[in-house]
Parts: sequence; structure tokens; C-alpha cells
Amino acid sequence: MKLRNLMYIQEKGIRIIGLLTPPFFCRVSDIMSEFIQLCEVNNIENSMVILKEKYPLSVFQEFQQRLNKVKDKFFVDDTYKEYIQIDLSQKVSTLTLNVTRKCNLKCSYCFEDSEYRKLEDMSFDIAKKAIDTFFTDNSTDWVIIFTGGEPLLNFKLLKQVAAYINSKELKVEYRIKTNATLINNEKTDFLIRNNFKIQISLDGNKEAHDTHRKFTNGKGSFAIVDKVIKNFIANGYGSLVSLSGTLTNQTIQYVDNCYNHLNSYVGIYNYSLKPVMPNSHEGYAFDLKDYRKSYIANLKHNRYLKEVQSKVFEKITKKEIYNVCGIGIWNITIDVDGKIYPCYRMCGNEEYVIGSLDSLTLPLNLPQDLKKIYCLEENNEQCSKCYLIDICKTGCYTDKLMYKCMEQQCFQPTKLVIEDLIKKEFIDKKIYLSLDIV
Repeated sequence: MKLRNLMYIQEKGIRIIGLLTPPFFCRVSDIMSEFIQLCEVNNIENSMVILKEKYPLSVFQEFQQRLNKVKDKFFVDDTYKEYIQIDLSQKVSTLTLNVTRKCNLKCSYCFEDSEYRKLEDMSFDIAKKAIDTFFTDNSTDWVIIFTGGEPLLNFKLLKQVAAYINSKELKVEYRIKTNATLINNEKTDFLIRNNFKIQISLDGNKEAHDTHRKFTNGKGSFAIVDKVIKNFIANGYGSLVSLSGTLTNQTIQYVDNCYNHLNSYVGIYNYSLKPVMPNSHEGYAFDLKDYRKSYIANLKHNRYLKEVQSKVFEKITKKEIYNVCGIGIWNITIDVDGKIYPCYRMCGNEEYVIGSLDSLTLPLNLPQDLKKIYCLEENNEQCSKCYLIDICKTGCYTDKLMYKCMEQQCFQPTKLVIEDLIKKEFIDKKIYLSLDIV
């Protein structure tokens, strides 16, 4: 048996030890704290011998009884891995097509600069070449994600791609990331007929959304987007619609109302509100207080999170891959000019070009700083022993690159928020998941 990667918090004379995956926290006694520290450098048996010689028999026996309550939480078999192992040799199964760099909105926090926006649409020749190159047979379930810019500005290409896929009789799941402002009856019919999974950008309620997501004339886009969402629900298509929003330091004040609005869409179960991207325009970034408020609001209001949480923790416990988008491995992006990137958010950044359809060599060369995140346990001893490693190996890898996680040695916002929450919610309010001190 070996000691797991545990979280240690000490505040106001109170010691908390716990796990995040799955969540378990308890307040620990002096002797338990000492035992845990001993197990960092000794095996269980030797640690027990040391304590037995140091403490009175009655104290030691009481400690043994308490240890039995949490032993299966704190200790695991010697072969157990704290981290999810990701196969870097998997073949490409998801193509993100950046079908246009143009957009009909001018969102104030957009991460793409004006120079990048001046370039044109993807041609069908490039899209066809990408499909022919990577979708090699009909025995695999493939995925195509259309993004931009605003992908519906190149609606013609979407129709051409769908027709070509049908002619090849490939099994393809279609997805699209859209601001929804261009969706009319024709586009609605096309998306539903082809079973698209539709991710619509919505920043919550009207006040939050219209703060940043505006047309070029300065008018907010909430009213149009809200109408489109309700139309999909009316068509019985809500289960294939997800909503993705951005919070900034200007809109965090609306976060509770934002979730209330998202919850009002009966029939849509998948939605999220995330902090503004670190490579967006300056002036909108979160501080620790904002992160904490966003995190608590998500736990408090997000019904989708509550429904999937138990399944997520089950997957973590079994060390199954979940919530890993696989950028640069099984999920790659083709830009309008045929250059290949790990993620659509990297398009235009020459540092992250991993190939080109014009001169393709396989396997694609994963950027070293991205590879380090996939292999945290191999590249960083501090990470391999950290209670956050499973959390850090999931989620958005582009965010981790933009935050320069490998340089900072830690994805600081996550660590700071979680530890701050434990101190305030568990210690200040005297709430422990274990009622007894162990």
C-alpha cells in the first residue's frame, strides 16, 4: 500500500487533509497528521511502529480505529497511478475545420486580432483534402467540427462537406460552434437534418451577453441568440444544443442571474460559463475573487454539472480518459489555408503549426510544451505528487499553454481557487465531510 497524493490545508490551528478525485475531506488529529507525514518517507508498517513506541497504548489503539475509517481513502495499491495515462500515438479521429476567419460580430474580448480576420474563407478543395487525408475508412466514427470566425458565413462549404461525406458513406458526427446570429429557417433545417451538435455562444443573461457580444454597429446580439435557442427547443432539438459563455471581470457581477437564465432553457442540459481566455484583449481578466465567485456559482447552479458529476468521478477513479479534447493527437485543426494546428485557437500562431496539407508528413509533430502537459507525471516531479494532477490533465489544454503552466509549475488559478474554497467553506464555516476528527 502507498500514500495517495493528498491535499494538505492548515488554517487557524485546523488541519484538513483530503482528496479531489473523488472528493473527500476530513479534519485530522495530531497523531493522524504525524502518521501521514511519516508515510511520506516510510511504508505503513514502519510508520505504525514509530507511533506505537511514541504514544500511550490507549491513544495508539484509538488512532488505529480512526485510521480504519479513512485508510481506503488515503492509501492505494502500489500499482495504482494517480494520473490518467494518455496514448500519444492515437490516430486522428476529429477534424476541426476553421472554415472562415471572418465574423459578423465584434466581441470586445475576442482573442483574434484584426490582421488575422482579414483573410478569407476555406475552399472546398482544402476541406476535401483534409477529409481524404485523415478519414481513411468507414469503420471509424469520425467527427467534424466547424468553427471560425463565424462558420455560418461560409454556409456553402458546410453544405458541400455534408454532401461529400454522404457520397463517401462515412460515419461522421457533425458539430458546429456558432454565435447563432445568422441562423434562419434554411440553416435550422440543414443543421437538424444532418444531426449537428450545436454549440451556441451565450454569455448568460442579457446584461452579461450584451456587454461584450455585439455587432459591428455596437448593438447587442442577445435578443437574436435567445430567439434561435428557443426555436431549437420548440423543434425538439434542445438535447443536441449546448451553450458556452464567457465571464469577464465586468460580467462576473451577473453570474447568478446568468445561471438562472441558462437554467430557464428547458430541454438544454449542457452549458458552461468560463473565465475569459488569457490571450484575449487586456482589461477583462479575473482575479482570485472572480475565480472563486465563478467556481461557487457553477457548483451552486449548474444542473448539468450535478447530473454528470458522479459519472465523472467514477471515470477518474477508474483512470479512464474524460474531458480531454486530445488537441494535436486525435483532434486537429485545419486552418483556411491548409495549415494544421493542434487547436483552432492557435490558428495564425506560427509557433504552433504542426503540418500542412500541401506537404504532409505523418505522424504529426506535437509541440514540446503541449506534450509536456499530456505527460505531466513524466516531466515534473512536483506535478506527479500533486493532488491536482488529474484535474490538470483534463480541461482545455490551450488554456494551459496560454497560462504558461509549465513555466509557472502549476495551473495557479485552479490551485488557488480550490485551496481558498476549502479554507472559507470548510474551515471558516466548520463544515467537514467527515464529522469526526480522524
